[in-house]
Amino acid sequence: MPTSIEDLPEEMLLKIFSHLELDDRKTAGTVCRRWSTLALRCTDLQLEVDFRGPDGEDVYHRVLLASSRPYKHLVFYFGYDYAKCELLLHILARFASTVDTLKLLPNNFVPVEIEFLAKIVALCPNLKRLHVDACTFQNQSDVEVKIPPMNHLSDLYLENNLLDLREFDFRDVTPNITGLHLQIGYYSQRPQQFLQHIGPRLKELEVWFLTEDHFPSVCGMNFPLLEKVNFYCVDSSFDDCHTIEQLARFFQQCSKLKEATLRCNVNELVLGSMSQLCANLQSLCLSIEELSEECFLYLSELRSLKRLRIEDARIHAPDPNFCRPFKKLVMLTLYSVQIDDPSKFNRFACISFPVLATLELLHVCCGMNQATMFKFHSIICSSLLYLERLVLHESEKFLDLDLFFYFATLTKLRELRLKFRGLTDYICPYDTNLVFVRNLILDVVLINDACLLKLLELLPEVKRLQLSSVNGCSADGIRAARERLPLCDISVKRRVRIEERLS
Repeated sequence: MPTSIEDLPEEMLLKIFSHLELDDRKTAGTVCRRWSTLALRCTDLQLEVDFRGPDGEDVYHRVLLASSRPYKHLVFYFGYDYAKCELLLHILARFASTVDTLKLLPNNFVPVEIEFLAKIVALCPNLKRLHVDACTFQNQSDVEVKIPPMNHLSDLYLENNLLDLREFDFRDVTPNITGLHLQIGYYSQRPQQFLQHIGPRLKELEVWFLTEDHFPSVCGMNFPLLEKVNFYCVDSSFDDCHTIEQLARFFQQCSKLKEATLRCNVNELVLGSMSQLCANLQSLCLSIEELSEECFLYLSELRSLKRLRIEDARIHAPDPNFCRPFKKLVMLTLYSVQIDDPSKFNRFACISFPVLATLELLHVCCGMNQATMFKFHSIICSSLLYLERLVLHESEKFLDLDLFFYFATLTKLRELRLKFRGLTDYICPYDTNLVFVRNLILDVVLINDACLLKLLELLPEVKRLQLSSVNGCSADGIRAARERLPLCDISVKRRVRIEERLS
């Protein structure tokens, strides 16, 4: 008897399903009972429950309470109607035996009784990740509320006053945290005390500094195991020598650091310290006013760097021979940047990023007109011959489809993600199409049926088209597109989400 896919063990089927998009998993789940169980059992699937709308309660009573899927990741949205919290507990109890990730996302500054959090923790004794956002916790009863120990909790996200409450000490109920995300504000010292207590065992740290005064003290704490750090500090500057010294000391103790996000206006001296002390750094996100030639020189000394994101910067690209090539850099993201000399940057990128596979250009054309933006995109994209994934976001501008003809040299390109205000349907009479592109994600406000069909003429081998638009194509246009490419999976993005991939 020949071997079929039904002979594969569950572990192998789960591995296969984990590579599929959510809609494809749901389709696979209709094949048979076995596939229905396995296709949606993957650990990166999360259930989103939204109580903020008028119709949500009946839907969740009818659908979720009857569900047999063992969800591990739950997200609850709720507003000011505190009565909905009881329904939330009812639904949570339905999945409590399997849940290990829980996110509570209310409207901003919703008052929440601390007893409500205690009930949630009691329902989920195996909780590993807890995300509590924008709650104002309070205790209006005379009874002392105790939070049960969360011995399995490894990741904690707090954006509220929970650590400021004196009714209990969070250090006593979270003995095994290795990942912490929190705010440090103006008044209380308790978040800093909590951070200092658990710092020696943290592997991941994310801090929003509501005032930069606390920044040096946090940098002076002990984090010997830290692998990932995110610092957010609004309107900070590093002109103070003491602050720079503290930050250098912080990097000196973080020999295991692999990922860093510094949205705190770093400068050349900080990058110089990182280049000497962070030999294992693989991913870096920087918010910086001026990205000078010296900055590129320091960045090129990070020999393990694979992913680089630059935000809110004016970029002065160096000559290609000024610094070493970024031999391991596979992903580059430019967000809200201004490039002083696009042609020079293009020459630099072509030589200095020899293995770049993903390029994301997100609002990089600040101060440029439409023609200059078009020229910049076309030149830089056509120069990166190893590019596999290209993301272009210019939500206030129109995309001229002539730009696609400049992609013809990118024979390794497999995915395009485009977000523009609209598409212009004029196409030059070139005999060119991008037979190598397989995935197209198109997010536009203005697009018509004729423009969509002309776009598909350029992409005859595309296998997946995800379309999201406000004033978009008609049903007849979508139907014509599917007839034009019968082997292409064409979908219109849903506006209402219940299940999505874990973020």
